[in-house]
Amino acid sequence: MKTKNVLVCSCLLVISSLAPSAFADDGSWYLGADLGRASYSGLQDIGGPFFHYYHTVDTPFIGSNTDHDTAYRLTGGYQIDQYFAVEAGYLDLGQAEIKGTVHVAPELSLERPVDDKLKTHGFVADAVGRWPIADGWSVYGRAGEFLSRVTFDQGNPSSSTTASGGKFTYGVGVVWTPPGPIGLKLGWDRFANLGDTGSTGQFSVNLLSVGVVYSF
Repeated sequence: MKTKNVLVCSCLLVISSLAPSAFADDGSWYLGADLGRASYSGLQDIGGPFFHYYHTVDTPFIGSNTDHDTAYRLTGGYQIDQYFAVEAGYLDLGQAEIKGTVHVAPELSLERPVDDKLKTHGFVADAVGRWPIADGWSVYGRAGEFLSRVTFDQGNPSSSTTASGGKFTYGVGVVWTPPGPIGLKLGWDRFANLGDTGSTGQFSVNLLSVGVVYSF
């Protein structure tokens, strides 16, 4: 898996470095910024970060978890022609959290507060295909690698674990590019099997976002 991740990223970087000279007549550079909602899933599943709180009978948990947060992405890319682009950037998927109380010894009314946070961010490298559908409008599909870093902070007792690694990611969306350098886009992205079952727990994230693109 690590070898596959390295090969994918290497191919994207090679294409990106060749693009300006090979496609200078047709291509253009661009910068992008996206803002959206990251929705976490699998938090309570087997192997998930919050599984033990909801499935341990001896120490029942009373509380709730928040499985969504604001996310943002900053990217730079090269539009080789009207159909194909490569891009890379930084992505912050916000955090999921759980708050409540664990009854360590219910018969003695002993309780332990719970305030845990799961944070996800990292770097992305994607190949992007675009298909014009109307004047100024295109749909796109993206696929690439998310080099993620997941941090699971437990408040009581205080501890922190991390997991890093590359994961395949994909997404779809629509772009509106009126005359001029600025365009707008709406997209959905999938980030599956993030984290690690042995440390932070494993989970997935869906990202729904709106963004702006500036070409130059």
